[in-house]
Amino acid sequence: MEGQTMRFALLVASIFTVAAAIVTREMREREFFRHLEAIDVDGITNNQRLVDKYIKCLLKTGKCDPAMKDLRISLPLILEHMCETRCSERERTNLRKLFMYIRTNRPLEWDRLSKLYDPKGTYKPRVDAFVENRPRISTTTQLPTINRSTTILPSPR
Repeated sequence: MEGQTMRFALLVASIFTVAAAIVTREMREREFFRHLEAIDVDGITNNQRLVDKYIKCLLKTGKCDPAMKDLRISLPLILEHMCETRCSERERTNLRKLFMYIRTNRPLEWDRLSKLYDPKGTYKPRVDAFVENRPRISTTTQLPTINRSTTILPSPR
């Protein structure tokens, strides 16, 4: 009986640990987007010292300020949904500007970031569509098919 109680306690502790990790990651993501709503993206991208600092943070080769640490921790979750439902228009625009800037002006760092946060390239089509502001066909959406065996007869007059 004592062994079963111990196993149950470990199971409950494990479930709470996993749930806390998920909640913490989503809270950090929300906190990052709160910062993203208010930042001056153009001011950041015009300051190479800041750009270098932020890229080093994301590559895990430099120190992070709290907002960038939130981004680094929540980036996998952000890549998973790419602002489809959780972002305001301003957040979406600012994130798109940041990604576009790095992809266009710092392609080597963009490749390193891609390999670090999306090593299998799972999110690449979604990220590309987001950055280029193109609509994305959902992987769960099926396109309609045409049944070629159906004959369409002219309507009687």
